[in-house]
Amino acid sequence: MEDEKFFKVCAKVMVSRGLSIVNGRKVSFAWNIKVRNTTFSLEIGQFDPSFIKLPIVTLKCLPPDFPGTLTHVNPDRTICYMDKSLVFLDPYKPDAALDYILNAIEVTLDKIVDDKAITNDFVREFDAYWIAHDNCYLLSKEKKVKAKFFEREEAFDKDTSKEWLIFDENDEARNNKWLNKRGFIENIREVPVITVRFTDMPKLPASEVVGSWPPKNWQVFFNWLSNYHSTLSNELMRKLCEGSVNSLQQLILFSVPNIEGKHSSWFAVRVKFTKKIQDLARRYVASRKPGRKNKKVTPNTVRTMFKRDLTTNFYRLCVQDASTDFILNRNLPKKIIKSKRIAIIGCGTIGATTANLLVKIGAGHGNTGRLSLFDKDKLKAANIGRHLLCEEYLGEYKSQATKHFLQSKYSWNINITANNIDISSVNDFYKLLMMHDIIIDATGEQQFSSFISHNYRKALQSQMNVSCSILYGWVDANGLAVRALLDDGKYGCYRCMLHNENGALKERFPLKGKGMKWPHHAQKHFACGESFTPYTEGVSYSAAGFLQAMTIDYFAETPSPRFRHQGFHKSIPATKSQNIAPLKGCPCCG
Repeated sequence: MEDEKFFKVCAKVMVSRGLSIVNGRKVSFAWNIKVRNTTFSLEIGQFDPSFIKLPIVTLKCLPPDFPGTLTHVNPDRTICYMDKSLVFLDPYKPDAALDYILNAIEVTLDKIVDDKAITNDFVREFDAYWIAHDNCYLLSKEKKVKAKFFEREEAFDKDTSKEWLIFDENDEARNNKWLNKRGFIENIREVPVITVRFTDMPKLPASEVVGSWPPKNWQVFFNWLSNYHSTLSNELMRKLCEGSVNSLQQLILFSVPNIEGKHSSWFAVRVKFTKKIQDLARRYVASRKPGRKNKKVTPNTVRTMFKRDLTTNFYRLCVQDASTDFILNRNLPKKIIKSKRIAIIGCGTIGATTANLLVKIGAGHGNTGRLSLFDKDKLKAANIGRHLLCEEYLGEYKSQATKHFLQSKYSWNINITANNIDISSVNDFYKLLMMHDIIIDATGEQQFSSFISHNYRKALQSQMNVSCSILYGWVDANGLAVRALLDDGKYGCYRCMLHNENGALKERFPLKGKGMKWPHHAQKHFACGESFTPYTEGVSYSAAGFLQAMTIDYFAETPSPRFRHQGFHKSIPATKSQNIAPLKGCPCCG
């Protein structure tokens, strides 16, 4: 009944806007709409009452004198008229939602016939109209790169597929890691790469070029480049001549700037020229050498030859940036963690997860970047339920296993050191302090954290030149809360989290509301030599998330608030995240 009610509303809205019912059972509508003296014939169907899926809008036929390729029109002639992620269509108000959809379709049609909008949209959506033959991953943006075309085994159904890889010849370790992770089977061919950089976004005007876009062969492609990016085509022509002397096959990688001018997208073509081009290229390169008087091969001659379709193969490639810098810095505005020296003490559930989160944003990367892991314990079967590591590492030292896991998981080089030792002496701690930019205490052991806090404050008060800070992260209230504290010497210390109340140490920020009780499952299990608090891995991730965020804030020089709290049960009082003031008479920092 609800669907029937929706479709009645749908029909009412559509008919009121001039649409006519085409098929009552499938609920589709015809719409002949005139936009800027152009009449479009559309069919709209496949309505979803929840609006999770947008109605499908199909262009029934191309208007007269229109090119074969149009902005916002897919190859199957369906129209891309709305980015669903940018708008909420209220299913409780279907008439308003449908009106919004029809308006969006009209706006899109207007863009299709607006010359200025066409040019801008083609530029912004270049990749969508490129329609590549093959996929390609860009591992390096160095000047000397090569391309490998290889066969791989797919991860799930074990079918085989082929893809391109652009790699740095000198980064053999990452290249091999990448190929192993991609299921490398066989190297089909390796070709040289020519890199060309656009100074502005590619121009694709609404003309005969758009009508033949994407280019089906080298002749169309090079003519487009010559007509609209002549300087670039001249540069490419010179590089092709130099490269074709030794190889008929070339992969041409184009770097494209975005609106802000940053080179952020890429596309490529792979071509194989005939020997006519190679002979011409050799003569042209030779004629440009110093001392040559008779330059029989002029640039115009070469340009004329390159404008002809003297190729045996032409493929368009879709290039995805998989370079280390792009992967590590895509989610951060700046290279905040790169080249920083970070130590993590404790590679349990919090420490190992924190290490993983930090590696994903650049820890252990850069000239001086280093991630130092410390833990003397070995992984036990009981740890697996909430630890980053699994069965294959049972019986291994947690620090070494975490290092191996991270370096095996990611293809880029990560500078990690693993130390199966305790930081139990003051000298050990001071060495650590002088060798790192930040030390993360992920042990969750109050006794050890107090030791760290005491000696850190002593170091700050001494003549030592300390530029390192301490970041503590722990699970509290038997798994019902997580907390983190950054001590950079400017506010309260770790000991300031406790205060003296009638001769007893109490939490400065209570972990149990007045008259409240923790649930039955939040109980510590005691055993001789090893106690255990049951809580889920999600709690550990929350603590590790705090530590990742606070590490970023620290290196971004925006460390406030230095104390952060999150509760997971109604019995845990709300506690404001803040910079805690030192407690009067604190034995550690007072």
